Amino acid sequence: MGNLGRLHSSLVIAFAVTLSLCAWIPASAFADEPVVSGGSSFTVGQADEATTTGNGQAIAGDEGAAVADKTVTPAVTDDVQATAIDASSSTGEVVSELSTNPVPVEADGWHTDASGSYYISDGTRLASRWVVTANSPSGESGGLQRYWVGADGYLARGRLVTSDEAGYWAYATPSGAVLRGRWADPSTGYVYLADNDGLLAGPGWVVANYDDGLQRYWVDASAHACVPGYSADGWAHYTLASGYVLRGRWADPSTGYVYLADNDGLLAGPGWVVANYGDGLQRYWVDASAHACVPGYSADGWAHYTLASGYVLRGAARYDSDGVLVADNDGRLAECYSSGGWLVTAAFSGSLERYRIDDCCGGILGAHVGAFEVGGSLYYGNPSTGYVARNTNILLDGTFYRADNDGRLSVIDTGGNYAMWATAQDYTSSTNYLILINCGDHLVGVYYGGYMNWTCIQMYACGNGKDSTPTVKGSFTVSGKGYSFGSGFTCYFYTQFYGDYLLHSILYYQNSWTVMDDSLGMGVSHGCVRLATENAEWIYDNIPLGTRVISY
Repeated sequence: MGNLGRLHSSLVIAFAVTLSLCAWIPASAFADEPVVSGGSSFTVGQADEATTTGNGQAIAGDEGAAVADKTVTPAVTDDVQATAIDASSSTGEVVSELSTNPVPVEADGWHTDASGSYYISDGTRLASRWVVTANSPSGESGGLQRYWVGADGYLARGRLVTSDEAGYWAYATPSGAVLRGRWADPSTGYVYLADNDGLLAGPGWVVANYDDGLQRYWVDASAHACVPGYSADGWAHYTLASGYVLRGRWADPSTGYVYLADNDGLLAGPGWVVANYGDGLQRYWVDASAHACVPGYSADGWAHYTLASGYVLRGAARYDSDGVLVADNDGRLAECYSSGGWLVTAAFSGSLERYRIDDCCGGILGAHVGAFEVGGSLYYGNPSTGYVARNTNILLDGTFYRADNDGRLSVIDTGGNYAMWATAQDYTSSTNYLILINCGDHLVGVYYGGYMNWTCIQMYACGNGKDSTPTVKGSFTVSGKGYSFGSGFTCYFYTQFYGDYLLHSILYYQNSWTVMDDSLGMGVSHGCVRLATENAEWIYDNIPLGTRVISY
């Protein structure tokens, strides 16, 4: 056979062998992508060497060398068995059969593996795509939500979605759903704002209603969120934990600092601010470094004391058991008026008063209050006002004192009946004496002094009118006196205070000193007030006409 004939015979044989091989190799082996079967894939094609190794048998290379007994490992799993072909056979006899364990293609929807959640759509795993679905990655069904699947094919959670990724800035919440509305990150406190498509608000000023009424927000350019705390961006403002800026007055519970802002959120200060933030017109000192009113003492501006409400003290405020801070109407403390000692001024109360100034307020100059001694004299500072008691009576530890015009205290006698003594203080008399008749307790008290300064000098048991003939009640004056009177009896040393109503001795038999009835401490008379004879005589001898008599 000529050369051309031999060439033609060889081509026919080669074509026949090729057709025989093709009958046993799957058509998909010639595709560009791996074939997925049973969760594994490998490519069958022409190569110079066997393409698999391991427990399976190799496919011969294009040189036709027999490699069937060579140990090889499949490029996929042990569930895939390679097909071995007898290279010595011109028919390409199959030595062992190709077999796989097929696994169904993943269904559309969310799936989760060790790295996170991913989404399958039309059999394809999505990446760098928005997903809008009512089904959550956790499998729960709810309203439509928007999700971002990143370039790695996994759902974004708890992070910003950048404009480079998605075309605009968004925030993927920890659940995976993109924020719509307002949300505060519990780990940072940052408050994110977004519209219904998840587009984050800002940066800069945003005025909107996120379920707290119309509020003003400052969205930080780098955080893409509202950052709680002070910021000078835009204008000096303070962002609250809710995300919007302070308008009005607010005290930080962690520091006590009090921030002040106008209706646009512009913080007040620094320096003195006089304004009404809900407590009437008050004076505030805004600290330059804190951007707020800092409670406590400060010498800035002038010596002042900022209260917990933010404004400075004006008037008096109790500091501790021994001291009261006092300040004038502008908030100037006592140290602006005195370096210590006695201070007489109307600056703190509006009336001229006397204060004892010392470092009784934790080292701050203030007014000494309570009982204290100076130069051997006892004084009493009013715990409410700071100034010392003057021209009045006070009770200290069960003892009554009279305070003079300088505040010096002296012990006064109440006669053992505080209620009567206290009642006497409300009355005046045209003399230095005052008589009280207490019909309920059957007592007569004699007081010396003057209005709000009566001291009890005599206290007597008496026999006043019985129920059927009571003693007259009211305010009267001593109008007459006499040695004795009576018919069928005799009473001595009488003092007249109203008509036939008298203060006099007990009853004696007529024109004698023989006792007829010495009953006292009860209602026994026809209206007069009986006393022990020596007591009736003392009043007769010492109480001048015109002295006020109070019967009650």
